[in-house]
Amino acid sequence: MPFLTVLVGLLLIAIGIAFKVGTGTESWTPLIPAIPGLLILLCGIASMKPTLRMHMVHAALALALLTVLAVAYRIFSSIEPAVAAQVLSTLVCVAFLAAGVKSFVDARARRKEMANSEVANSK
Repeated sequence: MPFLTVLVGLLLIAIGIAFKVGTGTESWTPLIPAIPGLLILLCGIASMKPTLRMHMVHAALALALLTVLAVAYRIFSSIEPAVAAQVLSTLVCVAFLAAGVKSFVDARARRKEMANSEVANSK
């Protein structure tokens, strides 16, 4: 998950920069995806330390969820040119959330499997 977290952060930053440069606007609105992207990137970098991994990935996933909720609200409340960047940000964060949930489910299954094998070996 740490690698995916860093990748998602970089992707969100790239979306923000690409739309800022691509639109040529003076407005900072197209850079909005870069804000959660930077925070998710920082969480990803911090999660490379094994003792922080669980906490930092949870924090990154919480940021992704907040981004999805904020963008969904924005999309449904008004339509403007920055919507394309927001839709892309939402898709990236939804995919990241799905991968995070799958990772947590897999980790729980591995822990349960290890516990069951330890019980069987102790008998």
